Amino acid sequence: MKLNYIPLIVTDFPAAVRFWRDVAKLPLTYSDEATGFASFDTGSTTLLLLSSTLANASKIATSEQSQAHSMYLSFQVEDVDASYAELLAGGATSVYEPQDFSHMQARQAHVTDPDGHLVELYTPFPKA
Repeated sequence: MKLNYIPLIVTDFPAAVRFWRDVAKLPLTYSDEATGFASFDTGSTTLLLLSSTLANASKIATSEQSQAHSMYLSFQVEDVDASYAELLAGGATSVYEPQDFSHMQARQAHVTDPDGHLVELYTPFPKA
């Protein structure tokens, strides 16, 4: 099996597109506001945005499932502190500030996007 894409169900489609395109700086590969569908290139996996209206109409998710956030996105970045600051400046909400986790051998921070999806930022410690 190969993971091709990760769909996020969003309540405010234009705001979600702006966040992932302009703040997170992911390359937008397709967007159709009328249907509420967009895709972004993350390098190896595609991030999809589906409006909650489209997800419910397509029977992809129920209203309750559209609001449940039982997973999170994890992005390896060059500089956790800088990426964290950029996302906060662009409208993300802090869950916790950048900090070192020696047991995970990484520096991490967590934020939420405008729809409340949890986003992890991490940078592995240099190899000794």
